[in-house]
Amino acid sequence: MSWALPVLWVVLGLVTVLFLLGVLLLALPVQVQFLAEYEGRTRMRIRLALLDGHLPGIALVDSWRPPKPKRKAAQKKQDKPPRAGRRHVPPAGAILKLIMDILGRIRIRRLRVQGVVGLGDPADTGQLFGALCPLTYGLPAGIAAIDVVPEFSGPHLEGRAEGVLSVTPLALLPPVLRFGWKVWRRKP
Repeated sequence: MSWALPVLWVVLGLVTVLFLLGVLLLALPVQVQFLAEYEGRTRMRIRLALLDGHLPGIALVDSWRPPKPKRKAAQKKQDKPPRAGRRHVPPAGAILKLIMDILGRIRIRRLRVQGVVGLGDPADTGQLFGALCPLTYGLPAGIAAIDVVPEFSGPHLEGRAEGVLSVTPLALLPPVLRFGWKVWRRKP
């Protein structure tokens, strides 16, 4: 029985060290590298690199790789019947505020966008490019380059976007908690 107390202290110490390491990793910046292109088919690659890119990246999404062969399922899952009652949908203002708060905490290290975009109506295409002008000319020249060409003859989309973003996961916690509080306390 004399060995139980030291073992308990060792286990408690290991749990505390692991918890502190987890908090430390959340407090350090993470680098998000992405590459997306659309030319009749969408392809995307997203990688996370811890310690602001000083450690090797972890691939989250990579559609350039050939898909893995799927295993045959031994048994099909039965569909669950839909739940009765109303679903609670968060207000659009709260969602927009969450997106703006999160975007305010993301640092753009590099952004390159090239493409050709056209909508069905030439007037709509012009309005879209009017809305893109602040982004095109407002971002720093050394960091961001946006080169999007309008196509007024009809609907058209092709392009490529690549970039590197830096974000501290712990900094995203306040906006997410604020959003959760607004949605949770609101009565459906």
